[in-house]
Amino acid sequence: MGGTARLSRVYGDETWRVYEALDESLGPRGPGWLYDLAGSHLTPGARVLDAGCRDAAHLIRLAQLHGVSGAGIDPVPIHVERARAAVAAAGLADRLEIDLGVLEQLNQVRRAHHLLPFVLNPSLGAAAREHSQDMLDNGFFAHDSSDGEPFWKRIQSFYPQSPDGYWSVGENLYWTSGPATASGSVEAWMASPGHRANILDPAWSQIGIATASSPDAPGAFANLGVTVITTDFGVRR
Repeated sequence: MGGTARLSRVYGDETWRVYEALDESLGPRGPGWLYDLAGSHLTPGARVLDAGCRDAAHLIRLAQLHGVSGAGIDPVPIHVERARAAVAAAGLADRLEIDLGVLEQLNQVRRAHHLLPFVLNPSLGAAAREHSQDMLDNGFFAHDSSDGEPFWKRIQSFYPQSPDGYWSVGENLYWTSGPATASGSVEAWMASPGHRANILDPAWSQIGIATASSPDAPGAFANLGVTVITTDFGVRR
């Protein structure tokens, strides 16, 4: 927690002034030149990974200019909060995921156990986002939704099963007071047999990840400042 607090202090409003100055330093060509250059290498339907996405401004601009989807990853909680707000304001939440780095941490574990890495799936991401926000808004921590709907039915509404195909889903949840870290959530899951089994299940190939925070979450969270993370796993073929 102390390390996270220090990061939050370092990566404050003054950091954005530095970032803006760096963008301006590109000279007469400006940052737009970089978007054109990136666009010349993108294929239709491309997915982009922006590591260290800050406020996701570059990822959002690429999506607007070139129609890409993808994910932004940043280990700094204040960056993630700003990036998610910016993505939502741009109306791109169905195409762009913002993550603390949970995906990379999970895939490091998968690789260490000789398993294929998870691939982000936008439909699973939407199911995870709905549940993270539902838990914060309604003050509970459970797999079933606040209206009692079983978790697999919620996921199925976003990630439907084909009539004759194989379909399987699972879910891990995590919450902590204050900002969360990717390493903290993955370490907690790996220490729990059921959550560990989900992470190491070789059948699941796709994942959706959603983190949500509140300064005063009600109900089970006792009006504390909390962060919740939902990971929804799935396979369909």
